[in-house]
Amino acid sequence: MSRYQCDTCGGTCDPGELVGGVCAECRQEDARRTERILWMGREVKEQGDGQMVLEVANGA
Repeated sequence: MSRYQCDTCGGTCDPGELVGGVCAECRQEDARRTERILWMGREVKEQGDGQMVLEVANGA
């Protein structure tokens, strides 16, 4: 029996659950992350390590 693993989280999945090598949970998290970024606008940037950073304008 073959093992199917998500390319993102490494979790074991059913054969029909993977889409492009990514499980449903990881696809949902990616969609939520994209939605948060769009909601916050250009004030949010992603660093090279994947961490999200909120840029705050200096009120001085």
